[in-house]
Amino acid sequence: MSIPEKTVVSVLVKCARHCSICRRFSPLQIQVHHIIEQCDGGTHDEDNLLPVCIGCHSFVHSKMQMTKNFTAKELKGHRDEVYEMVAKGKLPAQAQVTGGEMQALSATILQTLKNQNEDTKLSEHAAELLLAAACEEDKLKVQRFETAFHISVGGQNFTLNADDEAQFPKEILELVSKGYVRIGSDYAEISESGVSHVQDLVKTTAKFIEKKVKCLKCSLHFTIHSWDPGSHRAKDLHCPECGQSEGAFIVWAQQRFGFIFQQVPGNASPWDMGALAK
Repeated sequence: MSIPEKTVVSVLVKCARHCSICRRFSPLQIQVHHIIEQCDGGTHDEDNLLPVCIGCHSFVHSKMQMTKNFTAKELKGHRDEVYEMVAKGKLPAQAQVTGGEMQALSATILQTLKNQNEDTKLSEHAAELLLAAACEEDKLKVQRFETAFHISVGGQNFTLNADDEAQFPKEILELVSKGYVRIGSDYAEISESGVSHVQDLVKTTAKFIEKKVKCLKCSLHFTIHSWDPGSHRAKDLHCPECGQSEGAFIVWAQQRFGFIFQQVPGNASPWDMGALAK
């Protein structure tokens, strides 16, 4: 039996769709998790429920030998802190993106454009800098050294060659020439034209769904990549390890940018092949 809708709504309202672990506002990626799982006697009572984003959900389930795992008491403490912070208006209801997600987004946009043979009208390094400035919503801070430039923006860092006595690397001057950034004494700031160009790049990027699955019988983890966000629910899955198909799975889903063939099979060669219909 699933958690009653009334209970789910109550949990989501109390956390205002903020994750109990990373405390980020993730309006479409919050799941209501059982702190003590049903297979271990856990109930649907609110005290046993934890609002958590898809990314942190996997950390909650991970069991490590060398580090301290999450306990039920700790999870409840994190949750109650978030509830209190939301009630006092200390957690902003605005989408937040991690540095890792920003770098992944930049990389997948650039790779997608290459696969589509589309001309970004920018060199690869210039496009990376522009995407980073847009994602981080911060200035590109430039430091000149003898043979290289160090550029930082938010949590990202770049090193570019310094071939002459110019104050800025050629990649930033390339962005200036296109009107995508404005420069100051030691920084470059993205312009409205630059933001518009990034939005155009994002629109050209394909999307697919990546799902991580945990079998609750044998604890096997496997991934599924699909174009269809509604497919591969727990009730439809079959474990390739223990063979159970009773719906005893946890499924995490995340939208990814790019094309499925970039992930499946990636750079790998075929390893095994079943009998193909003639």
